[in-house]
Amino acid sequence: VGRLLAVAYLSLCLMFTAQAPPATDATTAAPAIATLRLYLIRHAETAANAERIVAGHLESLLSATGRQQAAMLGDSVPWLRAIGTNGVHHYYISDMGRTQETAAGIFGIERLPLVLEGDGSGVIVLERRIREQAKGAREGQPKAMLYQEALKRYQGGSGEHNKEAVEVPFLEQESDVWRRTKSWLDDVATEVYQQQHEAVCDSQATKNTVYSVVAVSHSATIRVLCQNLVAGQLPSHVTTTPADENGSTPSHLKIPNTSVTVIDLELMASNREDNGVPENPTWKNPILRQLAWTIASKDPLMGPLEE
Repeated sequence: VGRLLAVAYLSLCLMFTAQAPPATDATTAAPAIATLRLYLIRHAETAANAERIVAGHLESLLSATGRQQAAMLGDSVPWLRAIGTNGVHHYYISDMGRTQETAAGIFGIERLPLVLEGDGSGVIVLERRIREQAKGAREGQPKAMLYQEALKRYQGGSGEHNKEAVEVPFLEQESDVWRRTKSWLDDVATEVYQQQHEAVCDSQATKNTVYSVVAVSHSATIRVLCQNLVAGQLPSHVTTTPADENGSTPSHLKIPNTSVTVIDLELMASNREDNGVPENPTWKNPILRQLAWTIASKDPLMGPLEE
């Protein structure tokens, strides 16, 4: 009898164990509550681009062709000009002159103000963290020039003995660019998540809401974002190897002037406060929707421009 009772007791324990809900693990991913859609636009052609000069953090005004490119993009994708009326959460513009000039051309205005607000749903903000990669001694030099040659020219051929006395322009690695652009992306995710939470509470949005963010940036910056977010989704002929200090590697991803790259990110919160307000919002599962679409070529590497 004792053995039968023991077996019955063990069976009962196993039954309740099997029926118990799985333990909630702190690492269990929360469901996505919205989609953040990034429209990454490279600035239009500059005088430095036309002359094959490395710009980096140096300023270079748009060429006549560049001004035409920016206006054409605005004409061809008119919703970009509908500031505050088309569901765009924010417009982030690199703080450099060429990106501001490009944005002004896209929007069809003469000059881009520091902050331009629409009806509250769209705001233009200058953002330093999405500016171009600093190219060090190569800035202002021909693109074909190697870094060491540019450094020697910058130092005026003074040689090794005077190297310490020369202040070489700031040089960033691609890892530095990713660090600052990721910081920007994290902040955008936080802002959008908070807006989504408020909208859901007010019954103005659903969990399937897509929040669009337009960023006018630079070739190296957009390339770094693509390499770190969607490297596995890039065409097979494109390398994700970081560029060397000379700024190039074979089969590097090309980001043409005024091209549009679209990436979707799922937004979610890792924790929730007691009152239900999301905290520590994050993003995951990047999806490449479109790569380097341009008006001039009419030949996107991936699907058509999505609105």
